Amino acid sequence: MDKKLTLRLNEVLIEHAKQHADRTGKSVSQMFANFVTALDGLETRKHPGGDTGIDMETLLPVTRSLLGILKSDREDKDRQAYHNYLEEKYR
Repeated sequence: MDKKLTLRLNEVLIEHAKQHADRTGKSVSQMFANFVTALDGLETRKHPGGDTGIDMETLLPVTRSLLGILKSDREDKDRQAYHNYLEEKYR
């Protein structure tokens, strides 16, 4: 069941949100729902290096969204180890 939510925002921000919604073919409500859903994903996603000691709450949203997008050396080593395992298995 959908419910109504009222937000108090700066007029410029509201206009920007409406223009962005028009450009993307979404409603402002859909954009907000996507944003909140993305926040849940950011909170549960861990950095590839494990516990980095980074306080996720102190990072700007853009920075938080970029965490984990670069490949780490560990991923390459894991992929190579798996490749070697498969080569040995199917010889």
